[in-house]
Amino acid sequence: MSKPRHVFETYIKATADQIWEALVNPDFTKRYFFQTAINCGWEPQASYTYDLPDGTPAMKGVVLDSVRPQRLVMSFQMLFTPALAAEPPSKITWEITPVGDVCRLTCIHSDLALSPITWAATASGWNVVLQSMKTLIETGEDIGDIPDDERSPFSPHRPALLEWHRTLGIEANNMVHQLLDKPSRSDDETFQMIHVAHAAAHHWRIAGTIENWARAEYMCSRAYAFSGRSEAALVHATRCKAYVDEAQLQDWDLAYAHEALARALACGGDLERAQVERALASAVFVADPEDKALVDADIASGPWFGVA
Repeated sequence: MSKPRHVFETYIKATADQIWEALVNPDFTKRYFFQTAINCGWEPQASYTYDLPDGTPAMKGVVLDSVRPQRLVMSFQMLFTPALAAEPPSKITWEITPVGDVCRLTCIHSDLALSPITWAATASGWNVVLQSMKTLIETGEDIGDIPDDERSPFSPHRPALLEWHRTLGIEANNMVHQLLDKPSRSDDETFQMIHVAHAAAHHWRIAGTIENWARAEYMCSRAYAFSGRSEAALVHATRCKAYVDEAQLQDWDLAYAHEALARALACGGDLERAQVERALASAVFVADPEDKALVDADIASGPWFGVA
């Protein structure tokens, strides 16, 4: 699972040198970067700050790599509030790539696993910075204040910690699927799959609904069943079905709850009960044809440990 990060990019009708100048010149940054002027000598390992109009540092870090006009890498720490300043430094990578008559500017904000407040603040902030820079370079005009109508997908109005946990839950889910789909897994990868399934369950428990909890228990059960650990697979399958019943979930959530029970029972050698649960999974009405195809494919795929 990759560390939490943001990736933004925009295409600017300008040369690479012009964009580089906008990144390193304080007269430029204070016009698009929330009125902060960058203060740095730009030699390797040089410290820098982004200073507010009164001279107070708002952000700080160290230059890690600088290749004009292609790449600039800096550590990054926000100082706007004590909570932000208490989080560990993350990393900003700026990449400038000529593409025909324009340049692509990419901003990668990484190493945010231990910085959920910074993660949430910059999810909206970097998008505004890039678009403000683009407007300034192309038109010579400041973009001005952008009111938050709370409709942007980058809106900061969602609670920071919940959004952070939700993102980690999605990343963990994706990794479990990748490991489940591997034709052959090493022992290390099998244990990694189980650990990541539990990590996903942890994040969804904090940021999700009972529907997410049911699906997280399903993933844990599937990971254990695919690794031949029947007892743990049955524990999580039973919890999945309990959440589905409590919330009266139907459609594919109900189908997958039965499928999890069937596979866990089969893994443990109870083939008769497994066959019953598998038939119940197949009989659930799934409204969307694409969802139904996914359910049927999962029910058809192994391992079934001897169930016909």
